[in-house]
Amino acid sequence: MGRRRKKDPGPSREMLLAARPLRNPNITEKEIDGGGLELTVSLPRSRLFRWLSGGRNDPIVRRYQLDAVGVETWRMIDGQTTIMTMIERLASTHGMQQRQAEAAMLAYLRTLTQRGIMMLALPHENPGEADEASRRIHG
Repeated sequence: MGRRRKKDPGPSREMLLAARPLRNPNITEKEIDGGGLELTVSLPRSRLFRWLSGGRNDPIVRRYQLDAVGVETWRMIDGQTTIMTMIERLASTHGMQQRQAEAAMLAYLRTLTQRGIMMLALPHENPGEADEASRRIHG
């Protein structure tokens, strides 16, 4: 019988809060009435789908509408701002408790990640390792 794999616990809370969300470069934005924003993302089809459909390769197109708070969060996703900073801004702007803002922000970012709208750049546990790896790759 096969062994059960242990579930990857993922990044630590500290690493997650220090992570920088990155936008999917395949996103297009369109302003909508009421201060909202419509995001359109094109996702590639899986190899299995292409095989089953006889080679059809058109992308999957999904549209998502963001409300005012969603737009505010989307504007903070710039590749530089950490999740902790985003949480602090959300809490101060909307008069929320830190824990409440953290729970809301993490849930929202998880949803955006699952939908292919963004991804996370996690910090390295040892910054020296990243510098050394970069030197080896780039010469």
